[in-house]
Amino acid sequence: RAERRKLHVATLPQASSFYPAREDFNSRFNIAAQMRVVSEIELETTTLVAALGGLRPDFIKLDAEGAELEILRGADLGGVLGLLAEVRFNELMSGCPTFSELDLFCRGQGFHLYDLDLYRYSRTALPYPFLYDFRNDRGEPAAGATTQGQVLTGDALYFVDGLTVAKPLKLACMFEIFGLADCAAEVILRHGLDRTLLDLLIAPVKGEQLTY
Repeated sequence: RAERRKLHVATLPQASSFYPAREDFNSRFNIAAQMRVVSEIELETTTLVAALGGLRPDFIKLDAEGAELEILRGADLGGVLGLLAEVRFNELMSGCPTFSELDLFCRGQGFHLYDLDLYRYSRTALPYPFLYDFRNDRGEPAAGATTQGQVLTGDALYFVDGLTVAKPLKLACMFEIFGLADCAAEVILRHGLDRTLLDLLIAPVKGEQLTY
């Protein structure tokens, strides 16, 4: 909504959120220190519709530290072919919507879940190696996802049904970008698009380019 909103500034600026971190829960994980709230500021917020100024996106990518569902509720999703949103499976931040809530909303808007990347975080009791060389704004190592541990966050990929879409070629391209060549092929065949496009979806085998 268009309103003034309190932002909880975290030790790691990228972890700042409209939802305050739950220290009682986060203290059990290696990410507790960087999620700790150090200050609060007020910001002006607006809807995605207003922010886009009349533009009609084909795809939306969201990473807003828990506010993804609110952004979608303030969006006009008519004509949107797909979206990628960061999701949470636990209340890392107090009152933050979880994956189940976002998934229910997206399905109600005609989107289907196509992929889900999961990120795990280890307990401080027995730390696992970090998955990435993640660093803060000063270039110093910062805690992040680990090779093993509890699933806390992820990235959920949604698309509309490829059989009824009004912009099949765009959707086929998006499917290919996200490694869903089979879904792209189905769209091309069902919508009667140029069949030579199918050859572009076939990966080389031992250096030889094969046809569909």
